[in-house]
Amino acid sequence: MQMQNRTVTTTADAESDSDHDHDHDADAESDSDHDHEADAESDSAHDHDHGDENAHAWMSVPRYRTMVKTIASHLAQKDEAHAEEYYANAEKYDAKLAKLEKEQDSLKSLTDGQNIVIFHEAYAYVADDFSMNACYLLDLDEERSVSAGEIKQVISAIKDDGVSVILAEELYGKSMGDTVSCETDVHVVYIDPLNRGEYDKDSYLDGMEQNIELIKDAFTK
Repeated sequence: MQMQNRTVTTTADAESDSDHDHDHDADAESDSDHDHEADAESDSAHDHDHGDENAHAWMSVPRYRTMVKTIASHLAQKDEAHAEEYYANAEKYDAKLAKLEKEQDSLKSLTDGQNIVIFHEAYAYVADDFSMNACYLLDLDEERSVSAGEIKQVISAIKDDGVSVILAEELYGKSMGDTVSCETDVHVVYIDPLNRGEYDKDSYLDGMEQNIELIKDAFTK
């Protein structure tokens, strides 16, 4: 089946995270707020590339570490009297993020080269971090309606590419996940895009830790 191509883009530039406002307290250990604006384009993708326009960079732990360091640096420049405090807090928080990155890397023996399908463009970053091949995208949000033809395309991609795992957001992907699960043996994993919640100082760490555990379980069952 000939699939319609769509580019799924990501960015490593921590300073240009477009369409998302990040409120950060002076303490770099405080988690950032994300005003999520879903990409209005939601066509399916097959064999996508990664460019420079996907604004969900915090879903990549290495990129998020860069964001934290960049924020601390800019705060220090704007408020030189407290520069040492900003850098110290950022270093403390980065040590926690480094542990998450190490945990991700330890799972690459399970995930490296695995073909997956994603139901949220943010998870292209997750695929990168785990060295997985996101071979098909169906970007779902509150305004997204899925056609019968798209369901057929997803199922075909799963079968053609030997996909055993789908990464989806439960809020918008549960219905599609249930539909695909009934038609295939694929394991739908609902991970948190980390763009809503209480935003306490450890919310990112706790959310990403849970995501890592869910991915680990998906590839060890």
